[in-house]
Amino acid sequence: MNVKALHILLVEDSETHAAIICESLDSCTKPLKVTVARSLSEARICMREFVPDLAIIDCFLPDGRGIELLPGGQEEPAYPSIIMTSHGDEAVAVEAMKAGALDYVPKSPTALAHMHRIIERVLREWGHIVKRKRAEQELQAVNHQLQNIIEFLPDATFVVDRKQRVIAWNRGMEEMTGVPKKAILGRGNEAYSYAFYGTHRPLLIDLLGNPDPKVEATYDVFERRKEIIFAECFVPKLYNGKGAYLWGKASLLLDRIGNQVGAIESLRDTTVRRQAEEGLKQANQEMDTFVYTVSHDLRTPLTAVIGYAEFLRENYRDQLDELALSCLDQINISGDRMMVMMEDLLTLAKVRQIEVPPDDFDPEEVLNEVISGFSGRPFQVGVTFKIDKLPPLRVPKTLLSQVLDNLIGNALKYGCSPGDVIEVGGERKGERVRFYVRDHGPGIPFEERSRIFEPFHRGPTEKEVQGTGIGLATVQKIAKLFDGRAWVEDTPGGGSTFWVEVVDFQPNILTTLLGNHF
Repeated sequence: MNVKALHILLVEDSETHAAIICESLDSCTKPLKVTVARSLSEARICMREFVPDLAIIDCFLPDGRGIELLPGGQEEPAYPSIIMTSHGDEAVAVEAMKAGALDYVPKSPTALAHMHRIIERVLREWGHIVKRKRAEQELQAVNHQLQNIIEFLPDATFVVDRKQRVIAWNRGMEEMTGVPKKAILGRGNEAYSYAFYGTHRPLLIDLLGNPDPKVEATYDVFERRKEIIFAECFVPKLYNGKGAYLWGKASLLLDRIGNQVGAIESLRDTTVRRQAEEGLKQANQEMDTFVYTVSHDLRTPLTAVIGYAEFLRENYRDQLDELALSCLDQINISGDRMMVMMEDLLTLAKVRQIEVPPDDFDPEEVLNEVISGFSGRPFQVGVTFKIDKLPPLRVPKTLLSQVLDNLIGNALKYGCSPGDVIEVGGERKGERVRFYVRDHGPGIPFEERSRIFEPFHRGPTEKEVQGTGIGLATVQKIAKLFDGRAWVEDTPGGGSTFWVEVVDFQPNILTTLLGNHF
């Protein structure tokens, strides 16, 4: 295998010294090519023609000083250099090293004879320098990339080093605090805490390694998960004194072996969300008022109407003709239907009131209870159920019961005849869980499918059976609570298959989701 020879530029006006050095270089373990220049001007011509792998330069030449060939302190040297002089002058040595030389060699017979060893040592040192520079350049490139990523993160973000000095402060931070990047980079806690609070106090990034229960208690929400802190609070100084609700996350930054090298904190302005939550809270209060009105102010007179109609029928039957008795029957039927409708409306309105179970459960238990509830009803006679495997999930049992009760009730009333089979099953795809209730009845016309989940809508076939049109609307609302949906498809061979899909969230995620809905 051919190894490329190292090109050495020897700048030496003394033929004797040049010969001794060349003879010493013959002892090098690496192949060398030596070009000799006798003067400063001749050396400059050589350097224009090629870049040496190493330069050995006499300090004092006929037309100037060899140090003039070095880059000086203004730029990095492109190759290693050794400065030689006939006199051991410490000041010259210091000057040479500052100018970029890697070594300084007095021209003693011993030093010249052992020049090959000096060269090998200098080349090794230069190799270390090159590797270190390459690593520094790679690190700078990574840092630059990280700075760009941090700069354009959607959340206001800043980073500190292990001494709590700010090393990154993105545009979001500038907009939120009004403090420009140039004014805070390199500064510590006093600077960035003042940017938020106008006084010195710990931020989340400071609490990572120094817990402070008094400060932590000032946050509306504060949660510590190993080396990460989540918190939420109102900061009045932000946005020129307008203030903002912030959701924050702070985390330690560790190197490959687990040593802390810094920390990062990201902040999200949640003011709009908090305002929306207040609006939703008010809307929910108005809904509660409406529910009370329906349950009290409307139900009370309706109960009286039904009661009086029954009183007239029981006590004045002999004094009433057929038409009057028929009218009383219609009053009772309409009143009972209105009462059922109000109960269904109350159920639909209260769907938002949810308690999340801590663990998942087997939905087949709920299904069996629902099926047992239909036992003995006229439209259930002769109908059998085929139950497929149902995946366990974490949703309130009461809501799952409402979903299955409505879907199975609809299948029994509208999609079955004696001897028919209703199929119930489900499947899981990642965090999404699907349930289906399948009948083999007349099916639902295509043009009706987009409307059957609307409140009070009843299709042509449903009008023949008593109902309010609230059941499927309740199913759809429950599905949306869990970031899902409800829909209907054709059953192969005839009939309808109702699907309900929900996301089986962890409890803390589910709480957040419900907060976004209501």
